[in-house]
Amino acid sequence: MTVAKTVHDYLQAHDLRESVLRHKHTHCSSETAEAAHVSGRKLAKGVVLQTQDDYHLLVVIPAHRRLALDKVSELYGGHLNFADEAELKALFPDCELGAVPALGMAYRLPTYVDVSLFDQNEVFFEGGDHESLVRMGSEEFAALFEESAIGDFSKPTSH
Repeated sequence: MTVAKTVHDYLQAHDLRESVLRHKHTHCSSETAEAAHVSGRKLAKGVVLQTQDDYHLLVVIPAHRRLALDKVSELYGGHLNFADEAELKALFPDCELGAVPALGMAYRLPTYVDVSLFDQNEVFFEGGDHESLVRMGSEEFAALFEESAIGDFSKPTSH
């Protein structure tokens, strides 16, 4: 597998060609960053949340940080939970389980993006499998998220 059709089609509709970086198969974003030789600051990971009304939204944060659920809940205005595997499979049918692309809007999900990702000169994100990343320049990345909620949605990981 490579870049998911939905991701490919969405980028194409926005006149962007995906630049794909291949890496060995990984199981989590920290492994992906290491395998692809990409800084965790530049690797955007998608976290899917479920609302109290059974809707879903996607929060995009840097891979070297963790989700600040309280901040997203406050902005959303309600209680949020992490989506389970069955929900992920239904929401991202053309992706491998757990390889959530940062482009929530391509899957008709409201998308929240951590502001720190816009400070990078380039950003990488899952293409829909556990062996490829989409690489994008900072201006292209920012343009894709013009209509997304942007804020401080992450916090340092605790070791």
